[in-house]
This record gives sequence, C-alpha cells and structure tokens, in this order.
Amino acid sequence: MLRLGVEGKAAGWRTLRALADAGSRLDRDRLDELMARAREQADLLEELRAGAAVHLIEASQALPDQPRDVAARSLPRRPGRR
Repeated sequence: MLRLGVEGKAAGWRTLRALADAGSRLDRDRLDELMARAREQADLLEELRAGAAVHLIEASQALPDQPRDVAARSLPRRPGRR
C-alpha cells in the first residue's frame, strides 16, 4: 500500500518535471530532488518488503505445527512503530 503511494507521488513529480522542461516556471532542480527522494523511498520499501517476506517464510518453517497467524505475529517491529 505504501509503495503504491510512493509510486503515485513519483509519477506526479515526473509529470511536473515534463512541464518544467516545456518552459513553465516550475523549479527543475527541486523536482529532480523530489524524484530522487521518491526513488529512495521506493527502494527502502522494497528492501523492507523483501526482508519481511524472508522473515515470514523462515518463521513459518521454524513453526510448522503452528497456525500461520503465529508466524505472522513473529515479524520484528521497527522502533517507534506499533
């Protein structure tokens, strides 16, 4: 869900950047920064998604006799998150 939001935001920045190239008064450098930031956010979300998937698979294999929701609850929490 978060990835979709980041991708949508990046698409908006790309659209505005194309308008900036067409001669509008939009700040090209700022839009480039925002596009780079969106790429970094998407990369981080992908890294977190992949890590969570690996952890979930490992947890479910370590607890073969447990219901699947037990393995899902074993995912590590990030500091400051509930």
